[in-house]
Amino acid sequence: MQIAGQKCKICDKVILMASDATWCARCKTTVHIECLTDRQGVCPVCAKPLDRPEQHFYYSKFCSVCGARNTPPKSNCSNCGNATQWDSEEEYVAFRCHVMASSRSQMFIGLVQIGFGLLVVMGYLLALGLLLQSGRWFVSGLVIFAVIYLLGRGGKNFWNGWCMRSFE
Repeated sequence: MQIAGQKCKICDKVILMASDATWCARCKTTVHIECLTDRQGVCPVCAKPLDRPEQHFYYSKFCSVCGARNTPPKSNCSNCGNATQWDSEEEYVAFRCHVMASSRSQMFIGLVQIGFGLLVVMGYLLALGLLLQSGRWFVSGLVIFAVIYLLGRGGKNFWNGWCMRSFE
């Protein structure tokens, strides 16, 4: 939860640094840690002991960007710095659903590109076969480039989508 820039519900002053504040996981009320100490740790909105958000954090097992393992759990990937912490399991599940949808999309795009690459290859081979029968043949650099590009990009997109499926 973004707390810097929010107003403290106790003193009504803007929270400048996230490290100076916290929030109640029960009612999402933001407060300065110092103000909360003055109130004996009782939330000003739900009037119960502050439910510390740290107890509800959820960490992914792997980084969604680079795939590095996140053990022991940290809030950011030690490899690429991507966020690996969510305020709740519900937020994590919503993010994971988004990653899975992106995965399917990437795999589909990759398969389409591979399919077009193979169509270009088949068309080229057909044209080459007809030209060879007539005693002439040619090699088009553009066709070779298109095949390499489509098969390469398609393979990369499909592989990226496949790897995203394992995000936990």
